[in-house]
Amino acid sequence: MSEGQCDNKIRYSLSDRSGVLRFEAFDIVDGGEPSCKKVADEICAKIIGRPLADVDVSEIEKIPCSGGAECVKSLANVIRECQGMFIR
Repeated sequence: MSEGQCDNKIRYSLSDRSGVLRFEAFDIVDGGEPSCKKVADEICAKIIGRPLADVDVSEIEKIPCSGGAECVKSLANVIRECQGMFIR
């Protein structure tokens, strides 16, 4: 799956209900690869409930993926964009 294809398969939501912007949900839909579920679960463990400002993109980029890590790269870009818009 190419990185562009992954951009269309990443679903997430952010919320500031607690007073701090946090990831509330994340999923890779129609991943195609059986490993995508495992990768999505690892990503969730690292971002859900954590303040956006505290999400370490380099930590996300280290998540191993047998599918070429295109979705991991796409998510890292999403996090950088969100941090740039809302944090810095």
